[in-house]
Amino acid sequence: MSSAAQPGCSPSAPRSFSPESASSSPHRPPPPPIRSDGRSVTGTYESRTKDYCADGDTICQFLGTNPPAHFSYGSNAADAAEFVAGKV
Repeated sequence: MSSAAQPGCSPSAPRSFSPESASSSPHRPPPPPIRSDGRSVTGTYESRTKDYCADGDTICQFLGTNPPAHFSYGSNAADAAEFVAGKV
């Protein structure tokens, strides 16, 4: 296996999300949640997304301090369903 950087994968290149990068791979972990490193969805897809990161969630919030917050998303189910239904 080569240690050479792949095109677009240099440490200084901005990370981007693609469906291909989200697939399971034994060689590449999935990308981190976009919000975990201070970014947000912008442009074309901004109006098609909604952020439900719970305050303190250690998965989606950079330096989150409340691990149980990650299990609180059931309370957002009705709002999320309404949001999605409004997009179709």
